Amino acid sequence: MTERIQLINWVTFRLILPFTLLAACIFRFNLFTLIYGLFFLLVPLARSPNVYTIKRHTGGLIWALTTVSGIFMLAQIAFQIALAARKPYGHEFPNCSLNDNITRQVGLYRLDGARFVHVARLILPDVIVFIVSAALAVMAFQTTRQNADAPSNADEPLRPHREERPGLLRLFVELVILIFVAGAGIISPSLISSVYFLCFLFMGTFWACLGNAEKVFVKFVRYALLLFCAAHLAVLFLYQMEFLQELVTTDSFPSRLVGLLAVIRIDCSEPRDLRYQATPWYNFINPAILIVLYYLLASHIRQWKGYTRLKNPFLQYRVRSRIRHSNAAPESVIVKTRTNPQTAVTVLSADNPNQRPVTYNAVQDAVTIQPPSPHSETSLHHYRIRMALQALARVIAKQSYIISLISMMAWSVIYHSWLTFVYLLLAIFLWLIPSSRSFCLKLSPLYTLYAEVLLIAQFIFSLNIQQEFDAMEANTYIDFKQIGFQRSVNPVFNLAVQSLFTFFFWTTLRLFMKERRVVEVQDEHGVNLEIQNGSVASEFAYPETHSWLTRIGTTVKIVMIKFWIVLCGAMLLVISMQGKVVIYRIVYMALLLCFVVMLQVSYRIWRKMLYVFWVTVIFYSMVVLLLIYTYQFKYFPEYWQNFTRLSPETLSDFGLETYESKGSLILGLMTPTAFLILCILQLHYFHKHFLHITSKQDGQYQFPSFQLENQPTDLAKPSGFAIRCLQFLYKWSHIILDFGWRLLEIHILKLCLLTILLAAVVDPSASI
Repeated sequence: MTERIQLINWVTFRLILPFTLLAACIFRFNLFTLIYGLFFLLVPLARSPNVYTIKRHTGGLIWALTTVSGIFMLAQIAFQIALAARKPYGHEFPNCSLNDNITRQVGLYRLDGARFVHVARLILPDVIVFIVSAALAVMAFQTTRQNADAPSNADEPLRPHREERPGLLRLFVELVILIFVAGAGIISPSLISSVYFLCFLFMGTFWACLGNAEKVFVKFVRYALLLFCAAHLAVLFLYQMEFLQELVTTDSFPSRLVGLLAVIRIDCSEPRDLRYQATPWYNFINPAILIVLYYLLASHIRQWKGYTRLKNPFLQYRVRSRIRHSNAAPESVIVKTRTNPQTAVTVLSADNPNQRPVTYNAVQDAVTIQPPSPHSETSLHHYRIRMALQALARVIAKQSYIISLISMMAWSVIYHSWLTFVYLLLAIFLWLIPSSRSFCLKLSPLYTLYAEVLLIAQFIFSLNIQQEFDAMEANTYIDFKQIGFQRSVNPVFNLAVQSLFTFFFWTTLRLFMKERRVVEVQDEHGVNLEIQNGSVASEFAYPETHSWLTRIGTTVKIVMIKFWIVLCGAMLLVISMQGKVVIYRIVYMALLLCFVVMLQVSYRIWRKMLYVFWVTVIFYSMVVLLLIYTYQFKYFPEYWQNFTRLSPETLSDFGLETYESKGSLILGLMTPTAFLILCILQLHYFHKHFLHITSKQDGQYQFPSFQLENQPTDLAKPSGFAIRCLQFLYKWSHIILDFGWRLLEIHILKLCLLTILLAAVVDPSASI
């Protein structure tokens, strides 16, 4: 019974109580609700209620909330009685009078003439909070009374304990916190949100430089960010109150610069109504992001300060529930603690001495089974999934420099300016040199720092001080848009996209720092760092997991080698026929016809000319992209007219034209950029392998087989379903491909004749 009460306490304390306090803060803005908001901020910092924490801070928090909500509820009743006793009702508190303003700011309202919805909104929060907190207090009293006769170790000192998370889970938690810190900084740029934005840049750079998240300085930053987030929420709540909006108007320069967001307005004709300001949508999202960020930071800090307790009833309930699912008798549980204070509580079964130990992590409040045994199918299956995800994450991380190069080109195309033109030139340079990966990693600190500088400048120009920036631009005669400082109605999208590109640069910088550290350790100690790493060394415990990953990766690689050239040819056809006919597209069409005709004339010559063809296409695409890109800058059309002595119409026939809208500019630049990236990938990564495949069938380019018979029995069963799915896909893909080729061989002539007929009918002309 005690265990169930503990579970109900946890659900009420962690879910029902926070949502109740949050609802009170959303639907009512006064001093009473401000105090509820302070309790709302304290709840995630407190430990979950149980027989031990109830006697300490958690119990004090519950009793304090019960007392405060009870006092507020009694104050509401007494105020209504006082108004009713002095006839007529509320004559001393006319709308928007001094007395009415004071009582409304405190939390006491006249209710005459108000609709039922507003009466419930103003009165029910105190009642509901009191009921929930009183229920928690009663359950806490019952838990304490039922455990009064049990031996207590309350006088023993609590020992902090933090168990190391798996690498992938730890990285995911850090990434989620980083995303919400970035969201809090860019959702509504201001001086207050600049703190989150700078913390986002610091945390991202620190992570990219392989910084240890457990250092005291990083913990201090998170503590400070938690306190600042709580203060920010309190300031935003106070600014919704009438007296502060009258003191600092919403349209004034200080409120716009600091970031005081007013979403609520008061109408003196009916001050009890809840009216919203005509404000952008992101002003409503901003408090929600701050609340989620605060709870994430508070939960993370609470886990740092986790405590492990012997004979904890809630621990027993969680452990017995987990063991019950493992078909073990809950009555056979014996709790033992090791002498090492850094270990967790270990639960063993008295009836089954061969059962694997079940470890309770007090920090994560979870029960885990460690280490996985080869005889446990479920544990081995979960272990394989985790190892597969980690291996996939490492493969993606090792190829992150390609994503960084693509991000450079995308940044320069989406945000056309002179500052981003640097990224376009750098990406083209890195694509062209033979050892592009090495140079991309070595230059990662420079272009990452450059991206952060651009982000900070874009953040400054996104502040809500449009009038002041317009006056400055008019006085300086500088076109900030051409430089790269663009303003938009919703700056959050620009900052979010640029932050995403910067995150890709951080992954490349982290890869560079990690490889450099591996080289330093190998040179110093003469050992392989990856083999000594626990997360990597554990991969060799079950090599069949990576054998299947290797087979899947090999299959994907062979498919890309065979068909990437088809994608490049299709993209060449699209870019040559896109839009109106201009000279540079005619050249693309000529290259395509040369490619296809040479394939039909001589297959041997076609294979020899492939390298020259791709180099020609790449250089020509680079020249076209650079000409179109620079032609969009101010004064450049006049420069080309004076330099070439050609009219604007002639330059337009060549393909040099200015785009009127931003969407058409992005589309006009994105198409040649995407085609350039496809051709570069073909030349750098698939060309040599394609030549091997088209010359003679080499064994290393055969599709791997997915056979189940060669696998050990104890290792094949847990992943049998996945293996059979791979076998099914492998079998039917070959059948479908063979059938498709045979069908094309039979009917290709008919398709050609049908195409010629359609071309003659649809567009009659003398040439056809």
